[in-house]
Amino acid sequence: MIAAFLLLALAVQAQDTSRLTLQSVVDRALDTHPAVAAAQAARDRSTADLQDARSRLLPGLNLDGAITRFQQPMIVGPLHGLDLRNPPLFDRTPYQAGLSLNWTVLDFGKRSAQIRAQSALRDAAGDALTGTEQQLMTVTVRAYLGVLDARELLGAQDRLLAALTAAAARTRQLE
Repeated sequence: MIAAFLLLALAVQAQDTSRLTLQSVVDRALDTHPAVAAAQAARDRSTADLQDARSRLLPGLNLDGAITRFQQPMIVGPLHGLDLRNPPLFDRTPYQAGLSLNWTVLDFGKRSAQIRAQSALRDAAGDALTGTEQQLMTVTVRAYLGVLDARELLGAQDRLLAALTAAAARTRQLE
């Protein structure tokens, strides 16, 4: 159905080069319509969610650190091993750091199922974008052809009015 609209519009378009082309009208509609922008954003979000799901297959590395400054020196040695013969160490600025590496080896298919689900959602978002674009193209082509039809109808009415005016002038000359 869209192909028939496009062929008809292209045939009409080839006759007059003083107006906007159908391609430029459709391109402008696709570039500026908010429904297309929303569908593109939904597709981009689902693509990002898919990449996030795929990233869960990789190991995770965490680095944590903390530096604390006290007004008075604090014990930095462990208290469970407190020996009064060897006093504990004191410091005003103790620091701590930690590094951990996590990697889930077996999750019984949970991550792969999430990847498949996110992939299906991304495909659905892409299909929704295509559907939105096709609907917008259909509406735009119909509107374009409606304008061309109205323009031709106005031209025909102008020619009819000119013919009637000329016939009235000839009739007045015969009187």
